[in-house]
Amino acid sequence: MIYCHWTHNSAKLWTVKLTTVGQRIISTQREAQMKLYSFLVISCILFFSSLQAIPTTYAQDNTGAGGLDKIKAMLLRPAGWKVDHYGLNRSGLAEFIYEARGENVVVKIQDLTRSDGGVLMNCERAVTITSYGIIHDGCRDVEITLRFDPDDQNYPFKGASSLNVVYKLKAK
Repeated sequence: MIYCHWTHNSAKLWTVKLTTVGQRIISTQREAQMKLYSFLVISCILFFSSLQAIPTTYAQDNTGAGGLDKIKAMLLRPAGWKVDHYGLNRSGLAEFIYEARGENVVVKIQDLTRSDGGVLMNCERAVTITSYGIIHDGCRDVEITLRFDPDDQNYPFKGASSLNVVYKLKAK
């Protein structure tokens, strides 16, 4: 509901002030200045706190959880990875071996067991290293996205494929 407040001054001019019910009319110039000052202080605090978050976000985008070099070194360090994978209608074990080929990284995949009795396959796929982990296709699966967690000693790489198959890698 809107409240209409009419006033008449000595110069015989009428002024109107519209306010909502429950909202106080600012009665003095000092009170108006204080409200403006409070608004400016809060705006400055919000502005400067958002500026502090920008370098942090920029650094995370560029280096991710452990940095591209750390992720690459972790992938290439062990003699391979034992891979547990499971989805709606299948599960199994595989071995992933990551190798550097110049500036590129490839993964050699070897199926070890399959719950559905399917043919055990082996293949080689290109790997993309991102700020958060790695992405590559499998022999049957598409777009396996693995996040790197440097704090997890058992399974530092975990994720899923676009077909909702879950992958967990453990160093051999």
